[in-house]
Order: sequence, then C-alpha cells, then structure tokens
Amino acid sequence: MKFSVVIPIFNGEKFVKACLDSLANQDFDLNEFEVLVVNDCSTDNSAAIAHGFSLRFTNFHLINLTKRGGPGTARNKGMIVATGDWILFLDSDDLLTIHCLSTLARVINESPSLQVIGFNWERISEPGEFQSSPRVGRRDGEMLGDRDYTVQQYLSHRMDGSVIFNAVQRKLVDTHAIRFRGGIHEDVDFAFKLYFHAIELTFWNQALYKKRTHARSIINSVSDAHVNGYFNAWRSIKNYVLENEVDAGKQYRQLQAYTYGSFGVVATRVREIFRHCKSDLEIFSLLNLVYANAKKLEDSTNFLKTFPEIRTTTYARITKLFMNQMESGKSASEITQDLKASVDEIEAKSWSCVDLHHSVFFTPDEVRTCCKRFFVNGERKGDVNLMDIPDDTGLAISPKDILTAKQSLHQKINSGVPSDCDGCPFLEFKDWGPLNSLEIHYMSLEYHSVCNLRCTYCSEEYFGGRKP
Repeated sequence: MKFSVVIPIFNGEKFVKACLDSLANQDFDLNEFEVLVVNDCSTDNSAAIAHGFSLRFTNFHLINLTKRGGPGTARNKGMIVATGDWILFLDSDDLLTIHCLSTLARVINESPSLQVIGFNWERISEPGEFQSSPRVGRRDGEMLGDRDYTVQQYLSHRMDGSVIFNAVQRKLVDTHAIRFRGGIHEDVDFAFKLYFHAIELTFWNQALYKKRTHARSIINSVSDAHVNGYFNAWRSIKNYVLENEVDAGKQYRQLQAYTYGSFGVVATRVREIFRHCKSDLEIFSLLNLVYANAKKLEDSTNFLKTFPEIRTTTYARITKLFMNQMESGKSASEITQDLKASVDEIEAKSWSCVDLHHSVFFTPDEVRTCCKRFFVNGERKGDVNLMDIPDDTGLAISPKDILTAKQSLHQKINSGVPSDCDGCPFLEFKDWGPLNSLEIHYMSLEYHSVCNLRCTYCSEEYFGGRKP
C-alpha cells in the first residue's frame, strides 16, 4: 500500500515549510508514500522551499504549473501523476499529524475494501490567530458509512464538503473520472462525487489533520467568486445526480434532499458574508449576488415551499428571513443592518435543553442525556439514550465519548435529522452557548429498584423486569 499526498502551493513560504516538515517527520516508511507539491505559479520562495525538500527526500516531488489555475487545477495535476493506492489532499498552510499515514494504513489493512476514509481534525493554535468559528472537528462522522445515507445527508447540506478531511482510494477517482472544477469551492462537488460512488466508507474519529485558520484563507474570505463558486458547485451536484443516478426511486429521494439542502446553501453564504465583510456597501453587493443565485435555485427546486416543514432549523430561519428582507423594499442600509442583527440573534441560538447541555444519566447499561418522558402521537418517548454500555463492561466510557455523543444529538436536532428528541416539549430555542466542552451540572446514577406500579408515563424496566 502506498499513499500520495497532493499539496497545491501558491504563496506562504513559512506555512509551506511547516507543512512539508510534517510529512518529512511522519512515523511511516518513506518508501510507502510520495509527496506531490504542485506549484501554482507562486511568487515568493515557496517553490524553492519545496525544491529543497525534493533534493533531500527521494519521495518528495515538485511539479511546476506554467499558468495559474487555482487549487482545483493543481490537485488535478497531482492526481494525474500520483502513483499511490490512496490519495490525500493537504492544504499548504496546514499539517498532518505525525501518526496520520501509519494510522490510515492500519485502518486500510483491517478493512481492505474501503474506498473513502473520513477523519477528524484539530485547530493549530497560535497567539493572535484568526478564528472564524468556535467549532472544531467534524460533526458529520456518523453520516459516513452507508453509501445511500451518506449521499442523502450530503445533499441535505448536513456534511462537511472539505475534501482535505478524507483519504481516497485512487482507483475510485480514476474509475469514475472524478476531477475538480476550476474556481473556488471546487471541493464541494468533488467530495459529493466521492461519496456518490464509494461503496465502502468509514469515519476514523481521531484528529489526523491540523487546520490553520487565518484571515487570508479561502474559507475565511468572501467575494463574488466565492459566492458564485459555491452556487456553481451546488448546481453541479444536481446535474451529477440527474446524469448518474439510474435508480428512479433513489434519484427522487436525492432530489428531495437537495431541495431541503438548498436552505443551507443560501444561509451559509449569508452567514459568511456577515462574518468576513466589514463595509456595508460590500455586504449589500454580495447579498444581492446571493439573492440572484437563490432566485435561480428557487426556480429550479421550489425549495422555499418546504419551509413550513423545516422552519425549526437555523438554516431555514436565516434563508426565509433573508429572502423576505431582500424583497421588503427597504433601503440597502436598512436591509443590511436589520438582517445582520437578526442573523446574529438566530446564529447565537439553538434547540437544546438543560439536560443535553449540562446533565448526564448513568444506568446499568446506558448513558442517557435525560430522564424526561413525553408523548408524540400517543407514543411514549424520552429517556434519550446517548450510548450503550456492553454487559462485559470492558468498554471504558470517557468524558470525550459523552461529549461527542451529545454533540451528535445536538447537531441532529438543529439540522433536522430525525432524533429521539423530536417532539420534546422541553427543548428551547435560545442561546445555550457552544457545546464544545463537557460541563456537567447534574449527574444521576440509577440502580433500578423494582417498582410495583405501572404508571403510563413510566418505563417497563422500572417494574417487574429488572433486579435492583
């Protein structure tokens, strides 16, 4: 087994050196991976630094492009010359952890039929570092597994579209001629095509990638090209579904999911504009561009008609508010100010409860997030389970496991994924703060004494079925 690591470089020599150092120090045989640095017409010393690594290490190679084409073009060139069985895409201002390749090799050896491996990431923390979001790591890991489910979730705009957090079997991209588009946000539709064709996918919940966030990053800036690039990627995805899904039933469900996901496309563009732009004139100009793209999207999907069904999600609320404001007839400054205040208010809120954020309930064989019970259409629900504990108690449950399970449930509730909390009257839409750490205010240890009553709101395990 051999890995090919494809790295587009433009400028940023300090970051390029750190990136290549992370590969030179991998705890993995140098003969078992190659580093393909594609120089996209850089104007500083980045290419010279990469050339130096190619002189020191026989598995490092520098490829010079004659015309600047952007990261997608550079990645395509790297894939063409790659000889590895597996490909990783690394941005030149980021790092791979020292154990990245050895960990992936172990995962592949244990499951040789895998075609895509998603993995987690962590932030590179430096003093004064620019941070666009308090969130760290992937929250879509459990969506990687069953191919049809993964495709549905991606089309619903619930998954991370960054290709850098995946290892990809080269045979998969070659067999289906999967390549990057030109322009910006080129990996959004590329990642979809990977998931669309991969039969075996998995997620490795360990940070193998170190992401640097700074003000000049593509993901931390917004322009006309960013807005158009994202909508172009979304349109490309729909065309791909229409051209490649041969099962009529699956195609219908995929297009339904796509319609639902269109709320996320519009809302995230609006959110990014307010996050990264300061000038009201620039903001309103970009909002107009989003609106023009959203109108075309509405013409082809009628996604706004589905709003009553999913109005509880943050993306749906922001999109509906945005469309109403843009059609309100207000002045540019009024729209910008009103919309920013409303988006900030919505963004700060989420659906949660005091137990999901701050409680944990231990039973003999489960870790639960609450002990509340409620009825939905006559069916008793509640006592929501976060994870099972095996009978042999050989599994150690860590605080990180509990936090990850809580984050997953919180994500489901707020993105419209069906969950055991659906219909719960104890959920509130308010500013709960980010769920980035385990802050437990209430803990319950249940020993299950047997009760001789059979209250309608209770659970069978409390009467007659289990010893204390």
